[in-house]
Amino acid sequence: MLRRTLLHVSILGCLAAACGSQPDAAQSDSSQLDIIVGGQSSLSYYNQDDRISRSIGRMGGRCTATHIGNGYVLTAGHCVKGWSCSGSSFDVTWGYTDRNRSGNGTGRCVSVVDWQLDDNYDYAILEYVGTPRDYLPVNLSYRPAAGDQLSIYSHPSGVPLANSGDCQVLGAFSWQTQFAHSCDTLGGSSGAAVLNEYGEVIGAHVFGIESADLNGATYLVDIQTLYQIDLGYRTR
Repeated sequence: MLRRTLLHVSILGCLAAACGSQPDAAQSDSSQLDIIVGGQSSLSYYNQDDRISRSIGRMGGRCTATHIGNGYVLTAGHCVKGWSCSGSSFDVTWGYTDRNRSGNGTGRCVSVVDWQLDDNYDYAILEYVGTPRDYLPVNLSYRPAAGDQLSIYSHPSGVPLANSGDCQVLGAFSWQTQFAHSCDTLGGSSGAAVLNEYGEVIGAHVFGIESADLNGATYLVDIQTLYQIDLGYRTR
């Protein structure tokens, strides 16, 4: 998947130039986190007690998961790798921040609602018990385009919740089911919800191309299951 060509010209230029540098992985006792891909060192701990921090959790110390409503949770397909979600590795600690390292409770996966991991898609929709009341709403009304403003909140390297800072869509990949973005991430950010400027979920972060300082996310607008399940609200 990472060897595919890119559709957007500016991304092709960045690949050729191998933009930026790759500092070492973040340390959990640091107030500022280093990047591995993204182009700017903007990752920093997010300590607000709000809907964002309460809706996002660390899944088994290896991925990021987001409550999108009514007990449904979004993450990456490679974080699940199958139709079973049994075991503590799928437990999600909600609200785990640098100021609240005990978190706001633990969610446990009860079923894999939808899962795909292939050359075109990488996503998983899971059903949990113990999800927070808060959630981040999904917007399925449009396909993100180059230049759209984004943000990602994730658990890079398993550390407390971190904010990518301002970033944007760079363009669609040639296979059209995923898009490139400039949001800073580390391993552990996989599965994090990609948010538009209104805080709505429009993608799932799934990979990074380290040599090019850019990341990839799966479009949610193409996932039919999201139109069929009851998220407890009307998606736009």
